[in-house]
Amino acid sequence: MKLTRNIRFLLSVIALLALAFPATAHADSGGSNAGETFNIEVVGHNDLGGRGFNADVWVHNGYAYVGQWGFGDWAAGSKDRFCPQGSNTSALILDARDPANPQVVGRLQNPPNTSIEDIVVYTAQYGPLRGHDIAAGGIQYCGDSRYDLGADHGLMLWDVTNPASPVQVGYLNTGCCTRGVHEFEVQNRTDLQRTFDIGGPFYAGQGCDADPNYGHGAEPSDDGKMVFVSYWDSGFIALDLTDPTQPVFKGRTVYPANADGDAHSASYDDARKLLFSADEDFCKTGQGIEKGQGYLRVYDYSNLAAPVQIGSFRTPNSAGSKDKAAGDYSIHNALVVGTDIYMSWYSDGIRVVDASNPRAITEVAYFVPPSANNPVKPSQRGVLTNAPEVWGVAYDEATGLIYASDMNSGLWILRRTD
Repeated sequence: MKLTRNIRFLLSVIALLALAFPATAHADSGGSNAGETFNIEVVGHNDLGGRGFNADVWVHNGYAYVGQWGFGDWAAGSKDRFCPQGSNTSALILDARDPANPQVVGRLQNPPNTSIEDIVVYTAQYGPLRGHDIAAGGIQYCGDSRYDLGADHGLMLWDVTNPASPVQVGYLNTGCCTRGVHEFEVQNRTDLQRTFDIGGPFYAGQGCDADPNYGHGAEPSDDGKMVFVSYWDSGFIALDLTDPTQPVFKGRTVYPANADGDAHSASYDDARKLLFSADEDFCKTGQGIEKGQGYLRVYDYSNLAAPVQIGSFRTPNSAGSKDKAAGDYSIHNALVVGTDIYMSWYSDGIRVVDASNPRAITEVAYFVPPSANNPVKPSQRGVLTNAPEVWGVAYDEATGLIYASDMNSGLWILRRTD
C-alpha cells in the first residue's frame, strides 16, 4: 500500500476485490531461521499473543493495525477450515507511540467465520464523521462455501478516533458469491462514491496455474482518477476512473512467455509514472517457466496504452539459488516511499531497495525476523510451520519507522540505520 499526500477514500475499487482464494494458499513448508538484518535495527516487537494468522499492517497517528487471514481449504475436497475463532478473531490495534513497547489496546471485531486481512485507516475529510479517524477492513468468509447465502463478506468501517474503543459505523455486504474483500485502497475524492466492475477475462492465462480472471488488488493514483488493477495472469490493467460509472480501459502489461504471471499487487510512483509491481508466485518450476519465485517488476506507464517493463529486482532466494522447502521466497507487497521501495517478502522478510534508477535497482537494507512456530493446528496443507512469513509492510512518514507483520511472530517495528 502506498502512502500518498491525500488520504485514500475511493470505494469505487471495492467490487474488483472479491476473491476465491487467499494470498497464502501457495506457500511451501517452512524451515528454521535465526533472523538476519542489514542496515535495519529492531525498535520494538509484539508477538500478538502468539495467535498466528497475522495478516497486513497499517499505521496511523502512532497506532498500528494488524489484520488476520483465514479461509476454507477445499483442496482435494478436504473442506478443512483455517478460520480464526473465538478470542483469536479480529484485527488488533496497538498503541505504538512508544515504539519500543507496542501494546494491544483495541480490536476491530469481524463477524464469526470471517477473516479481516487488509486494513486502511484515514481521517475523514467530509460528511457527518469529518475529522474522525476511520478504519476500513476487508471481510472475507472462511466458514464454508462462498456460495453460502448467509455468509458475511464485504467492507466494514469503524470510528477509531479513540483507538482503544472503536465503534462500528458501517458495513457493506457484497453478497453472494465471492469470498469478499481481500485487498483494497482508499483515496479521497469529494466528487464521487460509486462502484464499478470491469469484467474480463482479458487473456487466456499462463503458467503453472493459469488464471486470467482474478482481480486481486487495485492501486489508485494520487488524484483517484486512475487505478491499476492487479489481474493475475492478465497483468496490471490501467483504468481511467474520471467517470467511475464508465471506467475506460487504457492498457495492460503483458508477461513474457516464460513467466508464471500472478500479478498480485502494486504501488504507483505518480511523479515518475512508474508502477512497482509484485508477482506472488510460488510455482516457477514448471516446464518452460523461469526458475525461482515471485519478484519485483518495474513498468513505465508514461504511455498507458503500451506499458513497458524497464527493471526488476530479485532476492537471491527468490531467484532459485536456495531450496524453496526452506521457506517461501516470493515477494508479497511493494510500497513506494520517495525513490525507495519497501517490500514484504515472506521468508525473505522486509527488503528495501533504492529505485532512483529504476533500470538498476540496488538493495540498501533488509530485515528477516527469527522463525516462529505457526500456532494454527493443523497447519495449512502442512505449511507455514516454522519460518519467517512476513505478510505486510507499512512506513510511518512522521517517524521514519518501518512496520512489518509476520504471520507467525507478530508485529515488528524497525528503523533504518544507513
